[in-house]
Amino acid sequence: MASDCTFEWLDNNHTTLLVNVNSSLTWKAYHTGMQSIQQLVAASSHTVHVVYDVDETIANVLPPGGGVQAFNRTVAEQPANLGLQILVHPPKLLQMTLQLYLMSIGVYANQAVQFVDSVDEATMVIGREGRHGQQASAG
Repeated sequence: MASDCTFEWLDNNHTTLLVNVNSSLTWKAYHTGMQSIQQLVAASSHTVHVVYDVDETIANVLPPGGGVQAFNRTVAEQPANLGLQILVHPPKLLQMTLQLYLMSIGVYANQAVQFVDSVDEATMVIGREGRHGQQASAG
């Protein structure tokens, strides 16, 4: 996934990680990339949100077959401090697949993964979530 994806922090406090998905992935590249993301998140002592910016020209981000096992492994290995996960303009098939998968394991989709049209929109969603979290902890 290293050449298929790039990673960069969107802020100096390392609270938001941007993952640029540049090409279709193999399952091996998916697992390698997710492990890298999970290690970066787990290395932080605070909540880290992850924004996946999927190149709009990619029709099929993931290969056929094996999705349930791959997603099960990803969900099982998520660090406790993982915040929102936001996909920017994912292919509709990937969006529907993720929503169905999350419903099948009893997770409300908007709690786990959100879908937006731009990185700017993703940072606004994260900002709103931060304000709601601060209000909830203050109340």
